[in-house]
Amino acid sequence: MTKRTARRDLRRPVLSMIALLGLPVLVVLPAGQAAATLEAPGAAPSSPLPARPRNCRAAPSWVDATPDSTASPAPGLVVRTWSGPGRDRVPLRVVAAQADTVRFSLSVAVAPRFGSVLDTTALVDRSGATFGVNGDYFESAAAGAVPRGVEVQHGVVLFGPAGTTKGVGVGTDGALHAGYVRSTGSVVVTGAGPAQQLPVTSVNTASPSSGIAVQTAYGSAQPRRGAWFVRVHSGVVVSSSSRDPGRIAGSDLLLLAPPAQRAALAKVAVGAHIEVRTEVRGADGVALTDAVGSSAPILTRSAIVVACTGDYGTGWRPRTVVAWDNRRAQVWLITINAMSRGASGTGVRGVTYGEAADLARQLGATDAVLLDGGHSTTAALRGGGGVHRIDAPATAGMRPVPDAVVLAPS
Repeated sequence: MTKRTARRDLRRPVLSMIALLGLPVLVVLPAGQAAATLEAPGAAPSSPLPARPRNCRAAPSWVDATPDSTASPAPGLVVRTWSGPGRDRVPLRVVAAQADTVRFSLSVAVAPRFGSVLDTTALVDRSGATFGVNGDYFESAAAGAVPRGVEVQHGVVLFGPAGTTKGVGVGTDGALHAGYVRSTGSVVVTGAGPAQQLPVTSVNTASPSSGIAVQTAYGSAQPRRGAWFVRVHSGVVVSSSSRDPGRIAGSDLLLLAPPAQRAALAKVAVGAHIEVRTEVRGADGVALTDAVGSSAPILTRSAIVVACTGDYGTGWRPRTVVAWDNRRAQVWLITINAMSRGASGTGVRGVTYGEAADLARQLGATDAVLLDGGHSTTAALRGGGGVHRIDAPATAGMRPVPDAVVLAPS
């Protein structure tokens, strides 16, 4: 079998899958032509790209201007797929959704409660989005699947670890931001007892190390350890005690204080009025309206800034990428996954960090970060009466995840 024939065979399941979704499909159409309804990428094609760092492998050569298929689910969004051989001839599939940030918004979809998980297809479906990929890295804990970074959805902080973490999301300015982020906020107390303002340092964490932690019904699965507990119902304090008041529900809030803040929180009297403000801000000071945890940048101003040596730099695994151009007018959600079964199949083989960064800039992006990869990597597209996985064979199992990054019409 020739190389050309082998690639054509890999493309057949891609074309049939997208065609079954009932979406407009353009086969073997140059990327520039398919993107005619989108603004041009931030970096002009004629602009020379910075050289790859030494030891960094280039993205697969078959990810070029001729995708296997191009679908336009809605004006302002184009989804392309490529298939071809990866390292050791393992068949790979690349899915890249490119969106105009004026007509499409990047947002976050989450499981029903903190610690719970759903397949990425279910997260995209319940959000009503058109396209989505898996979200943040996560770990197993007493509360279930706990993300490593923040979760902010439609301006509401669902999970905000104490201290500084890495994340990516959309700011109040409507632009994409990535880098170090921090949970912050305040508790303003008026009415009964002394008026005061206390700092909020985390949201739905297991226990505060400093400042005040806020727990909502969404995060009620988290184990709680605190020196003082204040329960708030409809903005009014209903209990203030050193004893945990138990599970909270609805719109109730629970304020937790570590030993250092016990005295201050203990001054909050039953009947006092409470106003709680929480937010996640980036290092540039912009508050984020939708955000999840991510890696550090792998691509910055078209330069690959990730290590290409060592265990992390040379491992070739499935990858999930969020990328954007220098004007932040275009955003890409990208997955790279293996198409075969077994020890070298879906969820196991893919590309290195450097190859993922090089791929993002080949597609026109200037900046990029990674989301969770490996078995978590999933791309989901709405069509044909539902949401379907398109980055891997339909028979490939999906790892349930706590959150997803999605694209929906603005």
